[in-house]
Formats: sequence, structure tokens, C-alpha cells
Amino acid sequence: MAYQYDVFISYKSKSKVWLQEIFLPDFIHFLEEEVDKDVNKRVFVDWHDLEAGDAWEKRLKNGLGKSKCLVSLLMASYFESDWCTREFAVFEHRSRQAGMLSVDQPGGLIIPIALHRDVRFPETMKSIQTLDYKDFYFPHFEGFRKTKRALRLQKELKILAQKVAQVIRDAPAWNSDWLQDEWLERPTEHLRIDKITVQQPRI
Repeated sequence: MAYQYDVFISYKSKSKVWLQEIFLPDFIHFLEEEVDKDVNKRVFVDWHDLEAGDAWEKRLKNGLGKSKCLVSLLMASYFESDWCTREFAVFEHRSRQAGMLSVDQPGGLIIPIALHRDVRFPETMKSIQTLDYKDFYFPHFEGFRKTKRALRLQKELKILAQKVAQVIRDAPAWNSDWLQDEWLERPTEHLRIDKITVQQPRI
């Protein structure tokens, strides 16, 4: 066996429509020019909202174990999610085991993109450089493609495709151990944040 995917897209379900309609089409377009025309078949995106079921979990773990890098779309709720933080932790661990995310080699197998301000991001994210897409993320984006921001986003996605292509080329040789639980079930406490609970007024 070997790699099956070049890119694993990690996202919170609330950004799903933006990912489908705004981000992914142009990103794939530019990535094809950097890698090859069939790269769209090697981008793993799980479109299911329900985080349950043995078949779903097995497919997700297979995607993690057989992908070269992770593109993560970050917002505070990303770090409240069990599965999102597990996905991030898998590639964080693999990067460190490959000698990445260090002083000598700061780049890793994760390309993190901030969709929302990072005031609630976990402390560990302060040591990981993120790309700033906050100006481009809107949950309701009707008419967005006619704006100047859409043109700016296209330029940013072209640069992103170049970065991702380089990470793909630099990815370590595939290791069958990556499909084992010791690689897929990594600690996530350092990535998790608590959900904010609003205290109900007394009546």
C-alpha cells in the first residue's frame, strides 16, 4: 500500500458550504497546475455531518493514514470538536516524528488557515504560523464572487496551492504504521478549548 490522497481537508461542519462553493473549486484549479490534472481525485473531504458509525470512522481514519498533508480551516468551534482536533493531532504527531515543526525545520505537514479571529484558539497554536483568511470567510456569501475580496481570495488560493504542492513533494515516504491506532489516536487535550456556556438569568 501507499499514499492514496495528497491532501486531507479538515473543517468544521458550519464552514461546509463556504468550503464547497467558495474555497474548494479555485483551490483545486490552482493545485492542478502545481501538481497534475488528476489531483482533484486525491483530495480527501468528508462531507458527512454525522460523526457516528463504524464505516464512517473507518473511512475517515483511512483518509488520515493515507494522506500526505492536512489543510485545516480553523475557527474556535474547530477546537471544540473531537474529530477536528483528532485530525489535527494526527498530522502534528507525524510532522514531529519526521523532524518537522522544529526550530531547524519549522514547516510541517499541516497548512492551517484561520477563518475567524484567534482569540479563543488554544495556546499551542501560537507556535504554529497560520494563513489569515478571515477577510474571505462569510457564512452567507451571496454575491461574494462579484467583490474585490473575491479577486484577492483567488490570488491567495494560488499562493496556497503553491505551498500545498511543496508540502506534498516534501512529504515523508508512506509508512503502514500510520494506519495503526498509536498513530491515529493521538492526545488532543492541548488542542481542545471549552465551549462557552451562557448563564441563564434567574426568573
